[in-house]
This record gives sequence, C-alpha cells and structure tokens, in this order.
Amino acid sequence: MYHAAQSFPQCLSLDTMFEYHTAPDHTSFRSASPLSFDLRAIENDVQDATQALEQSLAFESDFSSELPVINAISKQAALNPFVPAIDAWDRGLTYAELDEQSDRLAVYLLDLGLKEGDLVPICFEKSVWTIVTMLAILKCGAAFVPLDPAYPTARFKEIVSQCDANVVLAAPCCTDRIPFGRVISICEDLVQSIPRGKPLRSTTSHGQNISYAMFTSGSSGKPKGVLISHRSLFTSVISHGTQLNINRFSRVLQFTSYTFDPSITEIFATLILGGCICVPEPAARVNNLAGCINDLKVNWAFFTPSVLRLVEPEDVPSLKTIAVGGEAVTQDCVDRWASRVQLFNAYGPTECTVFSTIGSLSPVSNPRNIGRAVACNTWIIEQDNFHKLAPSGAVGELLIEGPILAQGYLKDPQGTAKAFIEDPEWAKVENISDSPRRFHRTGDLVYENPDGTIVYAGRKDAQVKLRGQLVDLQEIEQCILHTLPKAQTVVDIVSSGEYAQELVAFLCLQPNNVNVVGQTPKLDPCQGSDPTLERIRDNLRDQLPPYMVPSIFIPVSHIPRSSSDKTDRKLLKCLAINHLTNLRTWQNKSADNSTSYTREEKALRRAWADIIGLEESVIHAKSSFLAIGGDSIAAIRLVRLARDRGLILSHADIMSRPVLRDMSLKVRISDGIDTSPITQPFDIVKRHRQQDISELLVQAAYQCEVTMHQIDDIYPATPIQEGLIALSLNTSGSYIGLYTFRLPGTINTECFKRAWNEAAQQSPILRTRFIYADVSQLYQVVLNGDAIWTPAEDMEEEKVSLGKQLVNVTLKTDLSGDRYFVLRIHHALYDGWSLVQHLKLVDTIYRGVRPTLSLPFRDFICHIQALPVQETEEFWSDYLEDFESSPFPEPPKQQKPTAFSHLRIKAIVEKRSHVATLSTLIQAAWAIAVAQQTKSRDVIFGVTLSGRDTSLPNIDSVAGPTIATVPLRFPVDPSMTVANFIATLQARSTEMASHQHFGLQNIKKLGHSARLACEFQSLMVVQPQEIQLRSEEEVAGTALFRLHENSEMVTAYSLLIEAVIQDMSVAVHAQYDERAITSQRMDALLEQWRNVFHQLCNAESSLSLGELQVVGQSDLKTLYTWNDSIPDRETRLFDHAITMWSDSQPTAPAICSWDLELTYQELDSVSSRIAGYLMSLGVGPKSVLPICLEKSGMTILVMLGILKTGAAFALMDSAQPRNRLQAIHKQTQAK
Repeated sequence: MYHAAQSFPQCLSLDTMFEYHTAPDHTSFRSASPLSFDLRAIENDVQDATQALEQSLAFESDFSSELPVINAISKQAALNPFVPAIDAWDRGLTYAELDEQSDRLAVYLLDLGLKEGDLVPICFEKSVWTIVTMLAILKCGAAFVPLDPAYPTARFKEIVSQCDANVVLAAPCCTDRIPFGRVISICEDLVQSIPRGKPLRSTTSHGQNISYAMFTSGSSGKPKGVLISHRSLFTSVISHGTQLNINRFSRVLQFTSYTFDPSITEIFATLILGGCICVPEPAARVNNLAGCINDLKVNWAFFTPSVLRLVEPEDVPSLKTIAVGGEAVTQDCVDRWASRVQLFNAYGPTECTVFSTIGSLSPVSNPRNIGRAVACNTWIIEQDNFHKLAPSGAVGELLIEGPILAQGYLKDPQGTAKAFIEDPEWAKVENISDSPRRFHRTGDLVYENPDGTIVYAGRKDAQVKLRGQLVDLQEIEQCILHTLPKAQTVVDIVSSGEYAQELVAFLCLQPNNVNVVGQTPKLDPCQGSDPTLERIRDNLRDQLPPYMVPSIFIPVSHIPRSSSDKTDRKLLKCLAINHLTNLRTWQNKSADNSTSYTREEKALRRAWADIIGLEESVIHAKSSFLAIGGDSIAAIRLVRLARDRGLILSHADIMSRPVLRDMSLKVRISDGIDTSPITQPFDIVKRHRQQDISELLVQAAYQCEVTMHQIDDIYPATPIQEGLIALSLNTSGSYIGLYTFRLPGTINTECFKRAWNEAAQQSPILRTRFIYADVSQLYQVVLNGDAIWTPAEDMEEEKVSLGKQLVNVTLKTDLSGDRYFVLRIHHALYDGWSLVQHLKLVDTIYRGVRPTLSLPFRDFICHIQALPVQETEEFWSDYLEDFESSPFPEPPKQQKPTAFSHLRIKAIVEKRSHVATLSTLIQAAWAIAVAQQTKSRDVIFGVTLSGRDTSLPNIDSVAGPTIATVPLRFPVDPSMTVANFIATLQARSTEMASHQHFGLQNIKKLGHSARLACEFQSLMVVQPQEIQLRSEEEVAGTALFRLHENSEMVTAYSLLIEAVIQDMSVAVHAQYDERAITSQRMDALLEQWRNVFHQLCNAESSLSLGELQVVGQSDLKTLYTWNDSIPDRETRLFDHAITMWSDSQPTAPAICSWDLELTYQELDSVSSRIAGYLMSLGVGPKSVLPICLEKSGMTILVMLGILKTGAAFALMDSAQPRNRLQAIHKQTQAK
C-alpha cells in the first residue's frame, strides 16, 4: 500500500494505491464539498500514515488570500523545486524554473502597464511559453483570454474589442495573425532578457477577480466571453483533478486547444497537484499523436471521443488514465479503452469551470453516464419551466449550482441573466442557504439513475457539440444572413454514419415560396460550384473558426414551419394534432330537469341505469354515459342489453355520442330479425381456399395425430392468435396461463369432470389446436371428443407445439385434503372475458341449469375477415406516420428469458372532471409519465384491447379470445389543454375500434414508421374488476371456483402494466425485466403515474399538460436529500496553489513541453516575472488578456503570469479566422 498526502487549508488530498480484497460496503456521495471526505471511512492504518505524511510536509501557508492558484503553484515550486513541471517540445521547466520564469515575465508585464483585472488576450501554438504566459498574467492580477491562431481577423478583433485589451500576448509565429492593437511577442529570448531579481509587486487581487475568459460561440453572431474567477478555477481544478487521478506522478498531455477549456485542467490541475505537463510539438500533435504520447511518456490525457478513435490502445502503452469529454461518449470508446485504462467520462459546460460531473467507465458502463457532481450540486428541471423539477428518472435540463459557476458573460448582462438564474421556486422551498442561490442552465438534457449518477441525453437548444467544440447554430445562421439578408437558413448537425457528423446548412434562396404547414421541402444538394454558395463559404471562413463552417449547403424549396411559425426540424405531424382535431367535449355539469323524453331516450335511461347501477332519476338528457361511470366494457354490455330490449345501437355510437340526447338519435328500433352471421363448419376455409378442403383435412389430421373423422371444423387463426403462437414457438413457456382454483369441500369430482367435459363440447375453443398449412397460413383445428385430463405431475412439462393440445386440466388434492382444479391454457385460446365465461358455464352445468348458448368463435373470425382491409391500412398508415421515437424501456441486449420483477400501486378515483373512460385516463397518465422519462413528446406503447367493441351482434357472448394488441400513440404537447388532450385520445380510441383486429404483424408491413411503432417494449392492459381473477376470492358469478394461485405470464415485453378498475380505485400491477428498467426507476414511474392520474381526473379543462405536476413527494424528498448542502466556496486562488507546490517540491517537474521543461520552482518564478512584466504594462485585476500561443510550455507560463497579476486570460486559437480573434480581443477590451 502506498499513500501520498498533500495538505490544503481545511482539506486533504490523499493519493492512495492499494488493493481491496473485499469490496467496501458503502456508496459514494452524489455531491460533496471540494476534496472533503470522512477519514473514518478509511482503515486506521491509512489514516495514521496520512497524518504522518501531513505533518512531515508541514504546509503552513494560508491560501485563503488573493490568488490561490498562483499560491498553490508557487508552493509546489518551493517544496519540489527540481521536479519537472513542464516537459515541452521547445523546452522543459522544473517547478522552480517555471515559477521564476513566470515571475520575470509578470514583472515585465507589470512594467508595461498591465493592471489588476485586465483581460489579456493570448495567442499561442503549443509551447512551454504559453503556460509561462498564463501564470505571469495571473501573477499580475490580470486574466488571460485564449485566442486560437486559426481565428479569422474579424473574430480576433471582436474578442480583443470586448476585452478592452491594451495588449495581446502572442507567440512569434502568431503575431502576424493579429494586425491590430499592441501585440507583444512572448518567447524564450524575451523572458531571458528580463532582469532577474526584480521583485514581483504584490497585488490587491482577491478570489473573485477573473482568472481567465473563455470565448464560445454566441447566438447573436458574436462570441461570448465566459468569466471564471480565481476561486472558481481553484475550487474546480483541485476537485475534479483529484477525481480524475491527477497527482504528482502524472505526466499530463497538453493536447487540447487553449480555446477549449479542458486545457485549463491539463495545465492548472496538473501544476496544483504536482504533476508534469507534457506539451507536444504542434505538427507532431496532429500528425503523430501516438508518437508524442510515447516520446513524452504521457500517462494521463484528455481527448474527445472523435480524437480517441484515432489512437489504438496497443500503440500507447504508457497511458494509464484517459478522461473523455467534449461530446457524447460512444460505445466504441468504452469497448476499446475501458479494459485498458482508467477511463472517465468528464462533463462540464465552459460556464462551470471545465468539469462539473465525472463518471468512471467500466467495460459494461453506459457510455453516456456522466457520473456524479464534483464541487457542485446538480439538479434536473423540466425542459420548459425551470421553476419545476423533473421527476426522478425523467429527462430534463441539467442545472448546476455551486462555487464553480462562472461570474457570467463579458458585457452581456441579458445573456448572463438568461443562463444564470437565481432562486427558482423549488429552491426557495428547500431553504439550504440564506443568500440567493445561483444556478447555471446548461441546456443539456439528462436523466438521473436511481444511484444518483447522471446520463446525458442530448442538447436542448441550438447549441450542439461538434468534434468536441460547442457550436451555436444560430451564430452560423446569423453569419449566413449577413451575406444573404433576404434568404432563409437553418443549420443543423446531420449524422452521416455511425460516428461521422456533418454540419449542414439548408438555404431557401426564394423565401416567398408558399409554405404549407407540414409539407416536406424539395431538396437539391449543391455541388459547390454555385457562385452564391461559394461566396457564403468564403465569408464564413473569414468570420468563423473552421469547425463552424458547414461542410454541406443544400438549397431547399422552403423552410418548413409548424403552425406556431417555428422551424419544423423533424416535420413531426403530432405537433399539429391539436390544431387538426376539432372535437366536442361533453360534461355533465348540471342536471337537466326536463321530464319530456322521447321513447328512445326513456329506453336508454333505463338501460343506462341497469348497466351502471344508478337510479334512473339521476340520469338526464344532457348526462354523459362516460361521465356517470360508463366505459368501453360497459358499452359492450349496453349494446347487448339494448338489443335484448328491441333497440339497435353500436359500440361506436355509444363512444362517439356519450350524451343521452345525442345517443338516442342513433338508436334504431329492431325489426326482430336476427342479423347475426350464420356459418357452418368448414364454411370459412372453403371461401378462403376456393377449392376442395380434403388436402387441408389430411394435413390437419397428420399434424394433430388424429383421424379426419375427429375434426369438427377448421378456420384461419385471427391476427392476435398468429402473433401469440409465433412468440410461443420462439420463447418456450411464454403466453401460457396456469391457474389453480380451490374447490368447495363438498365437490363431487366425477360430476365436476362431467361438467367440464360438457362445457368443452359447447365451447369449441377448448378443443382447438393450431397447424401451419398452405406454406405459412396458421389454421385452428377443432377436434371432437371429451377433454383430455392430464396427470398433475405432467402439467408443467407440456410444451407448446403445433398440432398439440393447448388446454390441459387436472384435479389434485393436497395433504390437508383440500381439492384443487388446475387449468393450463394458452393465451391464443382465451382472454380474461372468455375465461370467466368458461368458468361460469362449468358452474351452471354442474348446478344442473340450462346454459345460455354462446356465439361461435368462427362467427367472430368471419366478422373480422369481412372488415375493409384498405380502409384499415390507410388508418394505421396515417395514425403512425412520421413516428421516430425509440422504445421505452430500451430492450435488454441479452435475449435470454429471465425472471420478472413485480410492483403494485393503487390510485383512488374520487371524481372525474372530464368526459372520458377510466381506461383513457389511465393510458393518458401513463403516456405523460413516460414522456417525462424520455426526451420524446411522441409516446407510443402497446395496449391490449378487449376487441368486443365491434359491430358484431352478441359479441359479448363469444367464448374465445377477441382481444387485440395495438400501438397507442400519444402526442404529449405541453401547450395542449388537458381537456383537449383527453378528448382527442377518446375520439381516436373510438375511431380505432373498427381497425383494431388488423394485427401487429400486418401493421408492421405498412412502412418504416409503422414497423418502429410496433417495436414497443411496454404493454398496458386495462381490465374491469368483474373479469379480474383475484387470489382467494370467488370468480364473479360462480360458486365453484375460488382462485388459489396463478403463475406469472411470460411475455416478450420488458414491461407489462396491468390496470384493474375497481370500486373507486385503480389497482396497477407492473411486471418488468430489471435488465431493461430498474426497480427504483419503476417505483418512481408508478408514483409519477399515480400523481398525474389524480390530476387528470380532477384537472380544470383549461389546464395545460405543461402545468401538470409530475414530480411526486417521494421524488422531491430524494432530490432534497441528495442536495441537502451546497459545497463551500474555495477561498484560495489558483496561483497560490502553484506557489505552494513550488515551496513543497521545487525540483519536481511542472511542465514538460516540447519547448521547455520547468520545475515547479521555475514555473512559479518565471510566471511571477511574467506577471511583473504584465503589471508594468498595466495588467491587473478586472483585466482580461487574450492569449494566442502555440502548444508550448510558454503558454502555461503566460497563463499563470496573467493570473498572478489578478487578471484573467482568454485563450485564442491562431488557427481560427482573423475576424473571430478580433472579436474576442474586442470583448476582452485588451490593451
């Protein structure tokens, strides 16, 4: 076991190398104060060794003063002066050398007039002198502003102007990129020419002074400068640096561009924590990355996934730790690297000082898991309302709170107020802090795992990540419009392969074209020869960095718009449903006291009262069948009861016209003639085959292993039967119901057997088997004879096979003498409705009562075969058009069946404010809850319908499976009112009734969207109480059967939701696969469903979906527990920490760059000199200094020098267009 401890005020950094032989039985904290942990959780020997090391190092400096970063680096130079600080291609520096060189440069800069608070633009290629310059600027109390040498002149001017910069510091190779203002070339010759020994003037800087400004793209067309204070810098880098395993043994590759803020970690976290910065030569960095890593003996690096894919693990054996970030981590990164190195997913917006969450990635990790908060708190809010927290597990926008937040945007109070909010409503309730609580809106969509880790789900707004860079699409659009002010344009990211992404600009050069809502524009990809497009490209190259210039320009006939006049990027038809649907919503608001009723109305009142169980007097002409308790099942019974009483009324009539007076207009008086279909055995197959059926009889007899005389009938299987049989043949044991019923003690078993046999004679479905014939047609074969009784010990061994019996029954007696009837039946032969019918029939026969004849199942088949196929295909094609969402939950990768887990919940139904069935309200609440769990507002899940709401007379008596499974689609638009949402769903459900028996396998064939919609992974079944079998309760309508137990149904779906409508409540049972959805997430989802269901039942009609409160009390309690404290603000400055390392390990390497090598003592000294030089130039607190240097150790020195002045640096990339560099320079107001 090895320990290395470093002490800071009130905290301890402990590097420990040891092996656990037993996994520690604790979980990690979700958010914690920087570098704070409970030492009692570590073994006593570790604690003792740490205390001894702490005493021996004896760090005594107080870093709560002005510049903690500079002080920490200077302390490193003092303690480890000869340790390499920078190993660069152009020179190496020890910590002492780095400190001394940055001191000299700081003195020089102060003499030039650099003042505290100045923003100093810097423009460097990779070099040791970049780092020296940064440190020198910091030592002056100023701030550095990185510039990219590739910036166009316009961008240089804009940034320098914003900084009000008096001076720009640049590498010699970059000075010609900035042909304006005062540019000072920083190189070794200059630094060495600065006299030694001149003391660095002390500054009055404090931790709130700006340390650097990082410019990112802005929606106005101008870059925006993010201002990071010294305290935020120190708090963040020392916290996330430790989390990322940076320590004094680390050799950190300074690969990242200075204008990309992970470079701050590469430089300052390394120096504060005593490591060595390895700076590659600029050309080799691009052309031979693996060679650079090996030559510099790099063991720690940060890469974007795009760059990491360019390196093979076997080519860089020295790499031990890799942090990946800047864009979404891909699965291939995890697959290739997680087993080779310590791999971290490091996430953080520029506004939150580099990294704010970190997650360790193992070979089985979700690549988008960004881990837990570091030195901050994280919150997830609803996407459109930051005053509402998102439910646990739901997708929402990430908020970050804590000391690592930027001060805001340079000279942009409106943008700052928009991105940094104070005291949202939920934060006021949980009074953690007396002062206003400040949060940054990241614009990133995430969701939270049950363990508190966060998963990245995408960008919320127009800002996207492209090859690691944050790009504001609106800025590019603005630049295009500067060239073509009369055009219309949309810029977006388009995936051109599994990993490749292209920046594409869509152009409408004739915006007067008629734009029909939802109409897909005609595309005409350009080959690049058009002079207008070439002019656009040239102008963009002059104004934007190369990564922000679209690679493809596509002229289009028009820019599609939604009905709200917003750009319709996905042409989602569901956004217009609210405007296309004009439905009437009925409410039973007041009683109609009229006593004048028509004959039809009177008949309906009596029928309603009998079906619902109400007094006839409470039903009025304006009463709604749905509002008084009716639903789809009750409507089926009403159709039958009305027919018995001489009235003809269809199920569709009831559901589409639920008001009594309206419904009565659809009633017709029966003429007494039975219009039910009359079919004879074999009629259907004769019509279907249009030929002699003898060959089919031979095949059936052969497959069923019977004689042809034992076959009573053959007819095609229904679509639902085809699907269930196919799934059972693929997944053994699926869709089999196994029920055990306790029989009365007085039961006569022989009479019971005879009753079951007679019931089987009257119900052909109980004697049915399945065969394949005519190549791929599934038929059902009805055999004659009694039921086959199976020995009890063989019941569970029966497998589903073609031609074999699918109904097995037996009687058994337990040790106490209790008798049981066991029924094993395939779901292709029954549904909940018909199962109860079978049991009632047996009970009736056993008691010697003449049973009521049921409608033959073949009549139902004849009915659905007569339905218009073309009309049904058109319905489903239209209903599912443009659906593109992913299934929820995502299916597990392993297809091997597993045991399912179960959860139950109950919701009380006190009242209903809307005219809709409880089934619709249950489904609507589930859709809203699922929409919160995903980033899609277009939700689809499967529902199993009773199938008995068709126009077939007496369908309620069909003793067979009439069920149908269909995809149910919910456009969850937050702006839609609850009343309109529910009315729309109710109307669509009614319309769907005549198309529900088409079959999922046939719907899938209608196109890509239909196939995708049918791949749902969650299935909902809503059942009335009377057909639900409950343990140890008598089956409704029988005296013989009391359910004792039934086995769980094995299905092909990851999540099965069964909702049973009971008296004044709804009981929900969830059966789910924990490989697809965890128990914690499932529990939260059910709580959210119940919360939404209660609100839908009671909501005012004008309430919008966006105003519903999805988060439950349990979710809130969990969130407040996770975020019960705010991390302490770090009071020390960054340069103080470097000074500390200069004192503690002056000879330790701080920078190992291609251009120089510096120890911590040298780094502290040189950066102080740089700071002094900058201060002589007037750089100081509130200054922002742009930096434009190549990759080098000098860049780090300059950064540190700027920080020591109390100023902030703004890194610039010389590769960016001149205009962009000028814009950054302007914003920093650098002199």
